[in-house]
Amino acid sequence: MIKLDGVEYLGEINDAYDFINSKAVMVVPLFSGSGMRIKIIEGMALGKPIVTTDIGTEGIPTEDGNNILIANNADQFIEAITRLINDRTLSDQIGKNAIGFIQEKYDNLSQAGALVEFYRNHIHSK
Repeated sequence: MIKLDGVEYLGEINDAYDFINSKAVMVVPLFSGSGMRIKIIEGMALGKPIVTTDIGTEGIPTEDGNNILIANNADQFIEAITRLINDRTLSDQIGKNAIGFIQEKYDNLSQAGALVEFYRNHIHSK
């Protein structure tokens, strides 16, 4: 842990899997950037309820309130995190739905099947 100007920072995490699993909620407050957020995919696969921004879930076809919670300002983050902490049923359901979402959209077999289907539809024999 690093302390800078009275603020404690974790620094490098030795094992992301253990770190993610040791927390009740995964918070990803991204307000700029591009590309898929692989840590969000990993957190969802582990069944963690995640609170992030529209930018944080960009490129991942999530559904706010179903398999993730979206917050785009400080008040919304506070509200979403508080809801997850105070409502275990909601937290568990978001996590369960996240696992199902990852299994459907990102599982190797489902990806291979989608690729085979793509080739079937786009390669024509002469």
